[in-house]
Amino acid sequence: MSSTRKLYDRAFKVMAVELCLNGQASQQVAEDLGIRVQMLNRWKKEYLQPAHTLQYKPELSHDDVWALQMMCPS
Repeated sequence: MSSTRKLYDRAFKVMAVELCLNGQASQQVAEDLGIRVQMLNRWKKEYLQPAHTLQYKPELSHDDVWALQMMCPS
């Protein structure tokens, strides 16, 4: 049995992070969305990082970095 890795788009990640930043507990948000809290915490860390320090990763495209820069101006 092979496992497939689920990919989440930028809009989903931003929505999840913003739920946490608006006061909901990370654990509850993760449970409600069916994701691991560790993944949500990583997204939150990336979201809150200044855009110029973001490292390019396969799951973080150039468009994602640009969108984060627009949402989190330094």
